[in-house]
Amino acid sequence: MPAAKDLPPPPSRTTAGFAFSYIERCINESFARRRFGKSEMSQVLEHLSQGRVECAYCGSPEVRRWDHLFPVASGGDTVLGNMVPACARCDDSKRDIPYRQWMLSYAQFSPKSQRVPDLDLRLSALDKYVADFS
Repeated sequence: MPAAKDLPPPPSRTTAGFAFSYIERCINESFARRRFGKSEMSQVLEHLSQGRVECAYCGSPEVRRWDHLFPVASGGDTVLGNMVPACARCDDSKRDIPYRQWMLSYAQFSPKSQRVPDLDLRLSALDKYVADFS
């Protein structure tokens, strides 16, 4: 029999606050613009990384998601100019924080806390991307 310290914790109860955050996101997304398909994905990759698939924030090749630079919770749309490829670690760390604020913070796994060597170049590229497609 494994020791209690080796077992994961028991399931926790879903709180109202947690549930309401999902409901709020669903409501925000239902009113947001949504136009982001394969053509737009190709444009993002070409604009940010000359066609390479890498996390827009840290450069990891382990891209698993598309992230909103300006979060849905703050009125961000799912459109060209607001969507970037992201690794799971960066996407989870960023949560619903605007990209520039998060990238320059010392939040766990932010590019600044990870000491991403080309942070200034990445920020400039994202700023240009937003300006070009907004």
